[in-house]
This record gives sequence, structure tokens and C-alpha cells, in this order.
Amino acid sequence: MNQEFRIDFPATGQQYFLNCWSVSGLESCVTVRTGESRFAFDIGHATRSSINCDRVFITHGHVDHCGALAKHVSQWDIRAMTPATYYCPQDIQETLKNICQSYAAMAESLEKPTIASPKILSVKVGEDFPVSPNRTMRPFRTTHRVPSNGYLIYKQEKSLLPQFQNLTGYEIGALVAAGTVVHEKHSVPEMAYTGDTTFDCFLDPANADILQARILITEELIFRYPGTLTSSINPVLSIMFASLSVFFCMHGC
Repeated sequence: MNQEFRIDFPATGQQYFLNCWSVSGLESCVTVRTGESRFAFDIGHATRSSINCDRVFITHGHVDHCGALAKHVSQWDIRAMTPATYYCPQDIQETLKNICQSYAAMAESLEKPTIASPKILSVKVGEDFPVSPNRTMRPFRTTHRVPSNGYLIYKQEKSLLPQFQNLTGYEIGALVAAGTVVHEKHSVPEMAYTGDTTFDCFLDPANADILQARILITEELIFRYPGTLTSSINPVLSIMFASLSVFFCMHGC
């Protein structure tokens, strides 16, 4: 699929615009746009929608998930825009930087700051990283043939305190004008992306929040239970998780 589609959450008034591009074993790139935030998950192909994403989350070092990094980085030099920020597992940070520097050398563009020195940050599982004024990203452990991360985006939202929920808008406005705190802030699991992984990541208690996310996107779930054969999930099957709002499985779309 190489076109953007929209998901609406009427209860919160939130809209999400997704482009999910995946050709099994060749290239993967998923973009999510909501409000002021533009995120890309993996950059195996620099899709048109990914070019405008200023936060890119790379799950692992296989070429189908990061092979278009240099192309994506170069677009910010070409358009003279503020460069994107890239996030990746700790073990591949320097290699990704070296790849971009090699492209800069071949193009005789070492004087261009973005392609020669892209902002690639290594991230540690379980730590929070701010990615927008009201969103943070937390990497989580996934299981693959090479070290890999998934990414969970949290949104900071506010809701009325219980004692004020039966008041009218006028009454709440009067309390706010008088300096009364009527809202409480909380962090909501908003979207999760696993990349390539076995089903083990869903069984890890440390990853419990990915099943609470409003949107979960995964590519090629592999189920692995003790005493059973390992098998790949059919992409046309729908898996229902109890508290999950939207679920996508991509495999050779």
C-alpha cells in the first residue's frame, strides 16, 4: 500500500494519517501523521510521505529496514530544511553514520552538514525520549536475528478530575478563572511499532503498554510457543487483542 489513509477516534477527536509500505524482505517504511507530529518507522524505502517526517525510528540494521537512510537524509540538504532526527539501536549508530558519510564522499558533498553528519541517536530500551511538545518515545525490546527495537509513542493528555466531571462548562470555566486546578495530566500509549519480531515481545511484561496502544503496527508476527512449531502469521488474518483500538499486520503488501 503506497497511499495515505485516515483513522478517526471520535471520543478524543484525534485523527491519524498512515502510509504503510512493505514489500517482504525488500523494503519497509510506515509513516504516521497526526497534528503537528510526523513520524516514520523504518526507512527501507524513502516513500513520498516519509520525506516530510522529521522523526525516524529504525528498528534494526537489515537493509530492508534502513537501506534508504542516506536518501532520506539527503532530502533535507536539497530542500535546505531543518534536518530530521533518527533513532536506532545502540549497536548500529556508528555504522549508519559511516554509511551517510560514504555517500557524502561519493557525491563530493562533504560540505553539506546533513548528509555528512546526520543526527542519528542511539537509544536504550526503556528510556524516554521527547519527540514533540506533547509526545515521548520509549524503545522496547523485540526478538529478531539481530539486535532490534520496537518503538512506543506516548501522548501526554489531560482529563477532568473526577470531582469536576458532573459540572457544566460554565462552572468549570469559573473554577479555572479562579485558579482552581480542574485537570489531571496522564501519559497514554498512543502508537506502537514492532518491526520484525517473534510473538515473544507481546509476552514480555516489560512491554505490556504496547497492547494498550491506540494503534499497533507490526510486520510479520512469528508465533513461538514452547512445544509447538514456529509459523508465520497469514497477513489476511485479523488478531483481536482485548484493549487494542487498531491493529495492522503488514507482510509483503
